Amino acid sequence: MVYSLRIVLTHEHADAVLGLDDIRVVQPHSPTNDIDPTAIYLTQYVMDSRLYKIEGYFPSKLSIAKRICSGFMMSIAMLDDVYFKLREGQEVRRVAQLDWRIIEDDYDKPFVASGLKFVPLPVMHGEDYICLDFLFGEKSKVAYISDVSRFPSNTEYVISKSGSGQLDLLILDCLYKKGSHNVHLCLPQVCSKFFQKLGCPEKKT
Repeated sequence: MVYSLRIVLTHEHADAVLGLDDIRVVQPHSPTNDIDPTAIYLTQYVMDSRLYKIEGYFPSKLSIAKRICSGFMMSIAMLDDVYFKLREGQEVRRVAQLDWRIIEDDYDKPFVASGLKFVPLPVMHGEDYICLDFLFGEKSKVAYISDVSRFPSNTEYVISKSGSGQLDLLILDCLYKKGSHNVHLCLPQVCSKFFQKLGCPEKKT
């Protein structure tokens, strides 16, 4: 069975969204953008965020916007100049075609993408920000945990043995080998606290 490309966003920070226009390199080539869009799953908060104005930067219909810069890194301040309405006589430019699909930031409201069920896992990315990570897989359970500093008790329960059962694979954000950080877990906190809560014995080195 062949599945088309699907993308699930964790949050709207630059490291999560600023590569979206490059998706066009794996989409069918069409100089006029006459192709089926790629599904992007994200929360309403991420869609509405004014910080990056995602929908404005990556419009799903080229008839209202065009790309004038590509192939190099642009500062956040320049992004408002990347897309603008086409004027009469302007050429159509190729950009990624995206289909925005809103999901809930609630582990009781899973969604399905390409036949795979995803369970949303809200985590704290600093005490003032919620990042959305995911649990997926039926026969083998995988938890993808990006940009986390603390686990709310409900999320911690969902990925524990007593919640969804033993994880087969945990992909976990870990910023530094030593010390600590205010918006990310670091290796000492992961080894001394989190693995034990998941039912994994701490490995002595």
